[in-house]
Amino acid sequence: MQDATTTPPDKKPTTYPCDEVLRAEIRALRDAEGSPWSNGKIAAATRLNSSYISQYLNEAGNLVQTPHASLEPRLRIWLRDLKLRNRNSVATINCPIAEQICAAGDLVYRTSGIGCVIGPAGIGKSRGADVLVKKLSSFELRNQEAANVGGIFATLIHVFEGRHTARGLAAAIVEDGKAGRPSRGVSDAEHCFKALKGSTVPIIVDDAHDLTTQAIKFLFRLRETTGVPVLMLGVPRLLERLAQDGQWLRRAGMKWELEIRDGEKHLNRRLVAPLIEHHLKTIIGETDEHDDLVRLSEQIISHAGIFGSLHEQLFLAAILKKGSPEWTWRDAVKAAHKRLIRDYNLN
Repeated sequence: MQDATTTPPDKKPTTYPCDEVLRAEIRALRDAEGSPWSNGKIAAATRLNSSYISQYLNEAGNLVQTPHASLEPRLRIWLRDLKLRNRNSVATINCPIAEQICAAGDLVYRTSGIGCVIGPAGIGKSRGADVLVKKLSSFELRNQEAANVGGIFATLIHVFEGRHTARGLAAAIVEDGKAGRPSRGVSDAEHCFKALKGSTVPIIVDDAHDLTTQAIKFLFRLRETTGVPVLMLGVPRLLERLAQDGQWLRRAGMKWELEIRDGEKHLNRRLVAPLIEHHLKTIIGETDEHDDLVRLSEQIISHAGIFGSLHEQLFLAAILKKGSPEWTWRDAVKAAHKRLIRDYNLN
């Protein structure tokens, strides 16, 4: 597939710094054999200008001067949503982190409460939220309730630019469809307060730490007005946000903190082993270097504290090894390590 943005062969275009891992991942997805994604379809899915997508994914490099402003944040959310729907290289699976999130979600549901799950970026909150939605939708006691809301017994909202305000959050809830559509002249927020009264369908908000103060107020008021269960997932900054209002902390009666280390801050291998195996099997496949790759993966997670870093490094390693097939997988992982921004060495 050729890029829509072309440059005369005698003149090289000016390229700009960007998230090369993100850009390479989207190009690989777009250019894969039988891929349904074109620059235009990516633009439509992300509500971005198609010329920006063409410039960002240009064969010569990124041609957009400031991709970090709004372009890359939206592309990251879009790509993450694809992964959560199992359309990308690493499907969502159940694991100890997801089980903790499911336990939190089930308690919030059963008490019609409001709570928050705290964990560092990349630990697996978004994937755990996806597992939670599936579990909430499949419990036998809720089959009839789930059938009444299209089979998906939760409203899962990923916060990004446009959804981080009270208005954007209300619009996302309406867009989900379970609250129906507001009448003419009625705002999305007003509609939610009326339509969700008595609802037991949980609202799960991922990346809730990025919500504005007014958006957080909207969530608390929505829960108090309607009784709808609310679960917020975010990084530790979410607790700082809630601490801005003493009543918020008291009213958010439940809190769960996700951790992959034991009491002495050593990596808990029982917690991380299933996801390491899953990433290696899905991205790398069968190899005689498996045990060595497990040790490298443990080092990456131990330093970064998150699975997102492992996914990025293995994905980039696979791309680099494809271009240098004579490399061992250790060579490829270490080459990816040097290419990425890392403040530690791999042994």
